[in-house]
Amino acid sequence: MKTYNKHKLQIKLSFSALILFFILSVSIKTQAAVMPEYTRLQSINSHLQTPSGLALDAYENLYVTDSTNNKLVIYKNDGSYLDSINGLDEPVSVAVGNGKIYIGNNGNGKVNIYDLNRNFLSDISGFSKPGSITLDASGKVYIVDSEKDVVKVYNDDGTLAFSFGGSGNANGKFHFPTAIAINKSAGEIIVSDLQVVSTWQGTYEGARVQVFDMNGTYKRSFGNYGIGTDKIFRPSGVAVDEEGRAYVTDVFQNVVQVYDVNGAHLGAIFDQAHPMRTPVDIIISDTNKLFIASFYTYTVEVYRITDNKSAYSTVIPKAHSYGNVYVGSASAVQEFTVYNIGNGGLDLGQAVISGESASEFSIVADSCSGGSLAPADTCQILVVMNPSSETSKVADLLIPSNDPASPLTVTLSGTGVAAPNRAPVANAGGPYNVGEGMTSLLDASGSYDIDGFIVTYSWDLDNDGIYETIGNPLGFNASAIDGPQGPFLIGLKVTDNLGATGTATTSISVTNTPPAADAGGPYTGVTETAISLSGSATDPGASDVLTYQWDIDGNGSYETSGKDVQVTFSTEGNYTVGIRVTDDDGGIGIDTATISVTKLVVEIPGVDISLKAGWNLIGWISDTGYYKGATVPASSEYASGAQMTQVASLDAAMAEIGLSSAEYMLVVGPNGSVHIPGSPFNTLKKLLPDKVNGKGKIYYPGFPYNNLTSMIQGQGYFVHMTNNGVLTYDCP
Repeated sequence: MKTYNKHKLQIKLSFSALILFFILSVSIKTQAAVMPEYTRLQSINSHLQTPSGLALDAYENLYVTDSTNNKLVIYKNDGSYLDSINGLDEPVSVAVGNGKIYIGNNGNGKVNIYDLNRNFLSDISGFSKPGSITLDASGKVYIVDSEKDVVKVYNDDGTLAFSFGGSGNANGKFHFPTAIAINKSAGEIIVSDLQVVSTWQGTYEGARVQVFDMNGTYKRSFGNYGIGTDKIFRPSGVAVDEEGRAYVTDVFQNVVQVYDVNGAHLGAIFDQAHPMRTPVDIIISDTNKLFIASFYTYTVEVYRITDNKSAYSTVIPKAHSYGNVYVGSASAVQEFTVYNIGNGGLDLGQAVISGESASEFSIVADSCSGGSLAPADTCQILVVMNPSSETSKVADLLIPSNDPASPLTVTLSGTGVAAPNRAPVANAGGPYNVGEGMTSLLDASGSYDIDGFIVTYSWDLDNDGIYETIGNPLGFNASAIDGPQGPFLIGLKVTDNLGATGTATTSISVTNTPPAADAGGPYTGVTETAISLSGSATDPGASDVLTYQWDIDGNGSYETSGKDVQVTFSTEGNYTVGIRVTDDDGGIGIDTATISVTKLVVEIPGVDISLKAGWNLIGWISDTGYYKGATVPASSEYASGAQMTQVASLDAAMAEIGLSSAEYMLVVGPNGSVHIPGSPFNTLKKLLPDKVNGKGKIYYPGFPYNNLTSMIQGQGYFVHMTNNGVLTYDCP
C-alpha cells in the first residue's frame, strides 16, 4: 500500500543542498578525465512561466511545455521565440518525431497530437499522468503513465504496440516513473522512478534508473539514493548522449548527475552563479547542448557539453525530405549546419552529393568546404532538390573533415511529381480610350502561360459575364456610342493548351470627337455686292446637335451665327473668313476659307448708233425713264443721227423736248472732236471731257457720272460728229 503522495514534488533548495554544491565542485575536478566538460550558455525564458517538459526536433527547434499557462512554447535553434500552441490542459511532457508533436496533459490525461505546422490531428486518451514521452528510431512512441506505473508503446498510427512495467519495487517494475529516454547507440530504454525504500525508520520514496532492452525487458539499474556527490534524491528527467552517458536531473539537489553507459557516476552539472531550482526535465541535442527545464527559475538553462576530442563534428539536420517537388522546378532551399563540437580545430574538405539520385540535388551555397571551424563554430551548406523525373529520389550529402568519423552524412530524399497545369495569366491591357465613331484595338499580348501556351482570347465587351467575342488584338467599335461615356468594364478570358483559364478586366471610355468643320470656298466676289458663304460639318456622334458661327471680319471673334451667311466688302482684296462648329458635348471644329474681292465694274452692253456729221442726240432721261435716241419721239423727233450744226440748234432741240439749256450735257471728243468708231474712245465712258459754252456737265474719268447708268433725269445727251459714222456706247 502506497502511503505517500507521489503526485506533487514541492522541493526547496536546502542548506544541505548548498553544501552539496561545494562537495560536487571538488569532486568534479577529480573526475575530469571521464566527465565531459561543460559551459553554461544563455538561458531561454521569453513567453515562458513554468517550463515542465522539453523536446527537440530534427532541426534543433526547442519545444517547451508551460504547465501554468497551459501552452507549448516553440523556439528556433538560436533560442528566439517561434510560436505557441495554446489551449492545453496542464501540459507536462512533449516529444517530437514522425513529423508530429506529442503533448502529454496532466489535467485531462490525454496526449494531444499535432503536425509540425501546429494543426491538431488526434489524441490518445486513458492516462492518469502522461509524465514523459519519447520516440525510438523506428518511430514508436513511448509514453510514461506516472500514476499507473507503466510505459505504453504506440505505433505511429496510434495503435498500442506493447507496454511494460507495472506497479512494484522489483526490477522491471515502477513506482511513479518520472522520465524515459532511448540510448540509440546501445538499443536500450532508460526509465527513472521513485522506487520505494524501506528502512528501520520507515517507508519512503527513493530513486533509481532502470535499463530495458527495446522490447521492455529489464536489463539492469543504477543510481544510489540519497544526498551527496554520487547520489540521487529525486530523479525527474533523463537524457542520453551519443557516448551513452545518462544525464539525470535531481529536483532536490538541483543538479544534473552524469553516469557512464554502465551506470558509473561521472559527476554533476551545475553553475553556482546561476543555480537551477527544481530541474524537472532535460534533453540533449546532437550538437551536444543540454537543455534543462528549471521549473522555479522559470527558465530553460542551456549548457554546451565538450568531449576531450580534438576533431569532433555533427550536422543538423542529419536527414531532410523535400517531399513532393514538381519535375523541372526547384524545391525550397534547405540549410544544413555543421557544428564543431570538439575541443580542437575542425578542417573541412569539399562537400559533395553522391548516390544514385545525386543529379537530382544541388548545392546552391556553401560556407563550409575548404574552411576550418574553431570549437563551437558553425558553417552552412544550402541544398535544393530539382527532380528531372517522376520518381522517388535519395542521395547523400557528404561533408568530409579531419573528424575520425568523417564524413558527416546527410540523407536527402524527395519525390519528383508532375507539375499540375498552371493557369495562364490574363492581361487585358488598358485602360483604353476611344473617340466616338472610332475603333480602338484591345490588346491582350501581355497575357502569358508559364507552362504552355495560350490558344484562345475571349472578350466580354458588355460586362454580362459571357465572353462572346474572340480575337487578339480585337477592335472595339464605338460608332454607336455618343461620347463622352464610360468607363465601361471589359473582361478578358484566356485559355491555354490544356484548357486552364485565366481572367482579367480592364475599362474603356468613349470620348467626344469634335466635329470636322468645312467653311467651303474658296469664294470670289466684287465690292459692294453680297457674297454668300455656306458652311458644313461632319460629326461621328450621330445624335450631336451642331452650332455654326462665322468670323467674317477676321478678328478671331465668331460673331455671326448660321450655317449659311452673307458678307459684303467695300474694297477689293483677298480676305479670310473662319467658321466654328460646336457640338452639344462642347467639341469644336474650326476651318477657314478665302474670298477674293475685285472692284465692281458694270459692263454695259455695246450699242451701235449710226450718226451723221454734226450734233446728234443720243438719248435723254425723262421722268418716265431712259430713252435712246428717238426711241420715244418728242413732239419734234430728233432721231438718232439728226444733224445739228450749231449749239443754238441743240438748245432749240432741247427746248422742244422740254429741257432747258441748263439741264443737258454735252459730250464731245478731244479738242471738240467726236468719237470715231475704231478709235480708243469707243464708249462714252472713255471719252475725254470738254465744255461747250459752259453748258451742262461733261463726263471725264473719276467723275461721278462716268457712264450712262449715272445719267440724271431731265438731262439730254448729244454728241457732235465731224463725219458720218457709227458710235458704240454702253447701255444699262
